[in-house]
Amino acid sequence: MKRHSLLILFALLLAALPAIAQPQSNYLDVNALFATQPVKWSPADNSSQTAAELAELHRLHDTSSPTEAAQANADDKEASVKLFRTPFGPAFADGSSQWSATVTFFTRLDADGSTVVNMVKDIFRRPRPGVRDTTLQMNCSTPTGFSYPSGHAIQGYLAGMALVAMLPQRANEIMKRADEFGHNRLVCGVHYASDVAASKVLAAKTLKVMRKNHDFHQDFEAARREVRRNLAGRN
Repeated sequence: MKRHSLLILFALLLAALPAIAQPQSNYLDVNALFATQPVKWSPADNSSQTAAELAELHRLHDTSSPTEAAQANADDKEASVKLFRTPFGPAFADGSSQWSATVTFFTRLDADGSTVVNMVKDIFRRPRPGVRDTTLQMNCSTPTGFSYPSGHAIQGYLAGMALVAMLPQRANEIMKRADEFGHNRLVCGVHYASDVAASKVLAAKTLKVMRKNHDFHQDFEAARREVRRNLAGRN
């Protein structure tokens, strides 16, 4: 029943899009994405799942080491392909001319990720964990906006999945970093686990739609060649 109702909700939003003006996008056909169910229902505020996820956030705050909290705080400030400097080194996508195609592609990818996640957030309007439980302490800055899905996490997963397509031989370390980045939203105390899980699913479905776009393929190929050339012999 919930799946059927959610499909109806996305269909209604899809029908309303022409009337409320199409969002700006680089590669994403929003109509194609919202024609299916891109994410499932967010857990209800008073559900046992939300209670369990809040308990986990309290546990993470109490048990995270200073190093883990510091990394989460650093990730809080970096929601771009630069987060993958962890496996690839500090010069990765540093903005210099040798990374121009890479930066262009991932900047456009990030922008489309922000567009879609903000639209989905506005559908579910799930309050942040700290709004639901004011005793929850945070390791990072206090965010504004809704919680489901995570904007940071979708940026990390979109970039990570695109990088895996460019460098399939390094898929494990790329996705390990993307998962760590998503998990750090929990360490920060600003997202539920289900927010991050939804972002991973949404990123995969968004990327699948983007792959049908001509400009995506053109920019992706330019970035792929550049990434492979620049990383050759470094790692």
